[in-house]
Amino acid sequence: MDSSASEDDDNCLSCKVCRFRGGLGLPTPTFVDLDDLRFRSKAFVVQIFRNWILLNKILKRFEAQIQKRWTKKNNNQRLSILLQAWPRMAATHRPEFATLRKIGVSNNKRLPDQAREKEAYLWPYVNQEDLTQPHNLLIFLNSRGRHHPDKFIFGDQQQANTGKQPGMGEVDKYKMSLHGQRSPRSYGSLVLRHTGNRIEEELRMEPAVGLQVLEVQDRVLDFLVKCCRLVLHDKNLDQLDLIETKPAPPPIQIKSALHEHTVTTMAEIAPYRLPQKLDMERLRQLISARRDEAEEHVWALREDPGYFAQTMREWSEHSPLMIPDKFKRRHEMVGGSAFWDKVATSMVFHAYSTLIFLVTADEAVTLAQERLDSCRHNLESSCSLPPDVERVFQRLDYIVQVLSDEPMGDLMLGFPASPPMRFGYERVAADSSPSFHSLNVKMGRNSEAWRVQVLFRTLLSSEQQKKHGLNNTVEEIQRMLDEHSRDSDLISNWVASRFSDLALMSEVRRQLGLYQPYCTAWRSQCLIEDDAPFFFNMVECVHDFTSCAVLDAADPARFTYPSDKRRTRETVKQMRLAEKRIDKFWATVDNHCEAHTSYSVLFLLMDFFKDWNRKIHRTKPWIEPEASGCKSDQHLENDKDEEIGLPMHVYHSNAICSHTKKSELLGNVNPGRAKAKTRPDEPVASAAQETRRDSATSVEERDTVDIKKIKVDGRAFKVFATMFHVPSVKEQHNTGEVAWTDFLHAMENIGFSAEKLYGSSWQFTPKTIDVHRSIQFHEPHPRAKMWFWLSKEYGRRLNRYVVPL
Repeated sequence: MDSSASEDDDNCLSCKVCRFRGGLGLPTPTFVDLDDLRFRSKAFVVQIFRNWILLNKILKRFEAQIQKRWTKKNNNQRLSILLQAWPRMAATHRPEFATLRKIGVSNNKRLPDQAREKEAYLWPYVNQEDLTQPHNLLIFLNSRGRHHPDKFIFGDQQQANTGKQPGMGEVDKYKMSLHGQRSPRSYGSLVLRHTGNRIEEELRMEPAVGLQVLEVQDRVLDFLVKCCRLVLHDKNLDQLDLIETKPAPPPIQIKSALHEHTVTTMAEIAPYRLPQKLDMERLRQLISARRDEAEEHVWALREDPGYFAQTMREWSEHSPLMIPDKFKRRHEMVGGSAFWDKVATSMVFHAYSTLIFLVTADEAVTLAQERLDSCRHNLESSCSLPPDVERVFQRLDYIVQVLSDEPMGDLMLGFPASPPMRFGYERVAADSSPSFHSLNVKMGRNSEAWRVQVLFRTLLSSEQQKKHGLNNTVEEIQRMLDEHSRDSDLISNWVASRFSDLALMSEVRRQLGLYQPYCTAWRSQCLIEDDAPFFFNMVECVHDFTSCAVLDAADPARFTYPSDKRRTRETVKQMRLAEKRIDKFWATVDNHCEAHTSYSVLFLLMDFFKDWNRKIHRTKPWIEPEASGCKSDQHLENDKDEEIGLPMHVYHSNAICSHTKKSELLGNVNPGRAKAKTRPDEPVASAAQETRRDSATSVEERDTVDIKKIKVDGRAFKVFATMFHVPSVKEQHNTGEVAWTDFLHAMENIGFSAEKLYGSSWQFTPKTIDVHRSIQFHEPHPRAKMWFWLSKEYGRRLNRYVVPL
């Protein structure tokens, strides 16, 4: 062993091959030369197989008894066993983040006692908080004892956060072979770097990384064997061959603290279980549901002045210009026309760019699923994916990585400016575009705000992402939101929404990383993407015409929309005025789009809408009840049918026109050229348009569809009565709120299963209801109640989603 192992404990780790180095402050595998590497790896392999064989024998004979005894013990008894098997075990979940909170703003400056959290970066899942739970240790024993160590090498590599070993001449000629090796003779063997085919070469690990994986597995298996001996203290485990094996007990059922399924619960047990397999259907559902939400968001901004005004308020409240300077003053631009122009430009660009990226990702994951299903039966005998399938997955991985940059940039600017957090930052007076890292932190280190900002600073720092991993940081923030209400109150609804998008992309990347050994192969190659410029050019095109438009008439105060109040002459007049103003706003956007591209926004982005033939609803003019001449029942019916609809391509007269290929348009965008479009008397639709026109259900068709009735209980009926409520002339305005727990109950009552995703996002998957795709809604934050305008918006989305059943 290296002589440095005898140093003071403050300067070394319990890991036999690691020492703290500079830079990121991560433990880095060290060895002297090639002979030292071979000696250490051989010693680890012998111990790994010795402990694994013993653990396997124990579980085949006593697993049911271990489970029974462990579940009967209280927390103190479990903790006593754990500390005997692993002295000085970390106390908290994800102990590397507990260490981070003690460091301060400059995360690279270590305190003298940082090394005392010696296993935090190497075995973060070995901690008292998680392993004293009733089921985690039992899952850990089952997975490690009944499956060969090579099944866990990629997971152990990802979980152990270590630095990089510098090149060492002779050692660099070799790589370590672990994947698929089932004997002590071949497991951990060194093979010349360029031996075998491409996929075999990619699956081998760098010597330092492989040595670290062996160290992690050796300590884990030794710990699990010690736990078995302590639980089965009255059994003679040295003569197991004399004891008859028993059938394996049934799988352990995980019970969440919440009634609904949550990703937090699954993330907690993930390090202890057998690595999951890639679930393409789940990925497709997640991305498809988020795509539908993005499309509904775009339509709602055009249709509903109230929704538009609320969205504008959220974006304005998270503008970096709202952060006070040292004199506690906001930027002088706030509240002026230039401010609203800047906010509206950001909001419109975000809405359309998010839709473009999500549609591209949705199509990519659907194509990947189809290609994988077509060749799945050949993968068993093949050591690599077919080139065309590998290229599809590589493209999907690339798109998801690009998609995660957008919410990252939003949080970089919007998180410190959010109302709960901006008091803790100070903007330089002359800085008109402050970002997270250019602000002065003014909050106390012992406050909840300090802990929150440290985690988000870690999330948004590329250096800290290398140290902790994006997915690990996302899970830690989500755990904070779930378990610490005072910290959660500091996260605004806007920040929670952006965090949900980032977490979704992180989860998709993690899921793709489970597709081993193929993921390692495609991520090691450079992407040569032929059609990547397509969606980049589309986003750039949207950016050009939105940034050039003058949108200073976007002050939310101009869009007061009393849709929740009783219908009177005044309320109808105000509603129609707000609708007229929002139509004028979007006409300005459309005109600038047409000036730059010769096409309207709708037609330019028609390929990114599922329902391009949707109608925009507008309020009818007010008719006095006395002068209407209608019977009371007829007038009541007219009251409820208060809105009329115009298709978007009718309302905007320039929405449909013949055009050349979109690739030609995007390749030659010239704002100064003359408009070159034709407008035939009868618009001629392309094949793509015909397909969308056939798939879109018009309002007239929906009127003829037989609607199925669903029986619900009284609690669910009250929720839906609020969501689908239409005020009339005879009733008072509705100011009722819907509790989020009541909404969850109502959705489950009509046949959905609810799953808590990251941030504020919830996914509702059809269970007994006759629909074929999932839908996502955001939980109001921090106050878990749906205001009336939000209930109405969710009602509109749910109506379009469910009808026709």
